[in-house]
Amino acid sequence: MKPTVLIYCQHSMGMGHLVRSLAVAGALAKRFSVVFLNGGPVPHGVRVPHGVAVVHLPPVAQSPQGELVSLEEGRAVEDALDERRRRILNIFYDQRPGVVCIELFPFGRKKFAGELLPLLEAAHGTTPRPVIVCSLRDILMANRKDQQKHDDRAAELANRYFDAILVHADPRFARLEETFRPRVPLEIPVHYSGFVVAGSSKAPSHSPASASGGGILVSAGGGRYGMPLFRQVVEAFPALWEAFHLPVRIVTGPFLAEEEYRELAERANAYPALAVQRFTADLHREMQGARVSISQCGYNTTLDILRSGVSALVVPFAAGRESEQRMRARRLEALGLVRVLEEHELSPQMLAAAVEQTLQFTPAPMALNLHGEEKTVEIIDDMVGNLSRRSSASRSNGKAVSDGWLAPVKQALDASREEVLFFFRDDDVGWENPRLLALLDLFRRYRLPIDLAVIPQALTGELAGELIRRKEAAPEEIGLHQHGFTHKNHEPTGRKCEFGASRSFIRQLNDIFLGRHLLEKFLHPHLDPIFTPPWNRCTVDTGRVLVELGFKMLSRDVSARPLRVRRLKELPIQVDWFKKRKQQRLSREQIGEMLGERIRAGAPVGIMLHHAWMDAAELSALETLLQLLAEHPQARCLPMRRLLRKPRGSNPITARTERPEEERRV
Repeated sequence: MKPTVLIYCQHSMGMGHLVRSLAVAGALAKRFSVVFLNGGPVPHGVRVPHGVAVVHLPPVAQSPQGELVSLEEGRAVEDALDERRRRILNIFYDQRPGVVCIELFPFGRKKFAGELLPLLEAAHGTTPRPVIVCSLRDILMANRKDQQKHDDRAAELANRYFDAILVHADPRFARLEETFRPRVPLEIPVHYSGFVVAGSSKAPSHSPASASGGGILVSAGGGRYGMPLFRQVVEAFPALWEAFHLPVRIVTGPFLAEEEYRELAERANAYPALAVQRFTADLHREMQGARVSISQCGYNTTLDILRSGVSALVVPFAAGRESEQRMRARRLEALGLVRVLEEHELSPQMLAAAVEQTLQFTPAPMALNLHGEEKTVEIIDDMVGNLSRRSSASRSNGKAVSDGWLAPVKQALDASREEVLFFFRDDDVGWENPRLLALLDLFRRYRLPIDLAVIPQALTGELAGELIRRKEAAPEEIGLHQHGFTHKNHEPTGRKCEFGASRSFIRQLNDIFLGRHLLEKFLHPHLDPIFTPPWNRCTVDTGRVLVELGFKMLSRDVSARPLRVRRLKELPIQVDWFKKRKQQRLSREQIGEMLGERIRAGAPVGIMLHHAWMDAAELSALETLLQLLAEHPQARCLPMRRLLRKPRGSNPITARTERPEEERRV
């Protein structure tokens, strides 16, 4: 049985993304079962390749103002997006694909993150996990107002969710790093497939100009933004006819507004040698029969120009902050493949002069790779094989786990009839930042959540910015909450405590309020209503303060006596990674035995970390635990905020009341 490839494509402004993605789908269908999720309208005449099953989602497009709009009359876009999200997940779980291929996201389509992030989370939650790839064109938009933030976020998402990036271009023509410059480096491979050419050129053309040939062919891709070019061509037609006696045919594209199409058709009626038609299924063949092509410079139009060898004048679309077509046009011009007329220079006189020059222009020989479909199939096929081999190796590693310090953990998970919940809490955030980031990178590698207890007075703007970038890239994988105020001991005698018996209700209220204010200044709106006291100690007054300030959860060690304050849940830590008994740290084997005991006890298993103490050896040991939890079907790791509500099918949050055996550390 062939593995299934699930392809997601959303075309919002034109049809280039759709045409390219269908070409990729058609090539993959020769080796895989292909399900194609289409998020936009399909123009009449666009053919679906043999072997590709298309699922049409409720169509959504982007308005000229950049807002999403539903294309179904009378339907709110919010309703359409909700249904799309549900259908995408249902199809994913029904198909269980071996490959998920998402076109453009996270390098674009930010407005569709609400349906794509759940798909990516679902893909990472299945066993075996599918190969996940991003499909990109040659040149990205690189002129946004928030370009640096956009690039950083895209890199974070790509590193977190994807296995590889497929750039459908010849690297001699364009490389990803030329239009994508994140401060966060990409950690996944980038493969260049060569340009992907749609297979429609094999189909016969029925257009009249193809039969007569020898004229000027005008096009603008899907046509949504082609009217300024078309109007200038109509204005220039008398001069063009007088100078060259060449018929002109305008192919408007299916997305040109109907009233604009009628305007062009009516004006063309005044000139027998000027024709207007809505669509052609094979622009490449039409160009082969033309003396000159005048067009915009989208990805697919460019490939039609290059394959046909026509003398081409390109007018790159450059409205607003659009930069992709202009960059492509100038690169083609530098290679001697096209002539360029800038959109802001467009006038009947300039157009006529440019056509005269183009008629005398012979394009240089073209040596770019136009066989991207075949290479794409080869790359994905290799990735599927590699993932299968890694899965086999992972299964063979099971014996090593069962024989090592994690043996009690694996045995307890194997024996559990119910899903076992885990959470990780890392304390003292604000100290030893390099080690904190190394810990976060480890959790990111396994796509597991970690909650960070942040010391308000230790948090810097630089660290806050880094945490927010990571949080926005993967909202479910990082939790942020308050860890005291200064992490300072206020007790004159006895065990260390910032919020102990020597401090009044009012003093505790002031400190926790000020700490909350500091964190909100840097981290709003990403802060969870959770409080972890330094050294895992506090008083009943602390609990009352927390309720007064709107906190919902208190997290301490399992050995701490519950406060039993109304409206304040307690989520205790079950296992301290650095736990001591009689001043001696527990061995790795003892930690494994303790984890096994806590799993059998049934409550959510909380594991406390201190990144400041975690060197390479500690991270390596932790990685073996994370790998086991990421792969075991009975283990489920959740952020602490998800445990504010009792998860379905789990045991309630409880706290033991035994006295502590030794001084707690945070």
